[in-house]
Amino acid sequence: MFVSAVWEEGKKQGWWAEMGVEAFKEWLFAAHVAGELVLARADLVAAMEPGRVAASEIVVRGATFHFVVQERVS
Repeated sequence: MFVSAVWEEGKKQGWWAEMGVEAFKEWLFAAHVAGELVLARADLVAAMEPGRVAASEIVVRGATFHFVVQERVS
């Protein structure tokens, strides 16, 4: 799922009412590093909506992510 879609749904549901989008992306990356969820890069961006790709982009330490792939399964 695009990061921006997760952000939009969470805002609609009130899950992160006080959090800005950049803080949300930082939180997602920290959860990825901790193994709590998986982030992935969009490879075929030419076939995707450019605005959605740009809004979803997380760039950290030379790595780029656009998707939340799955939550960690306990």
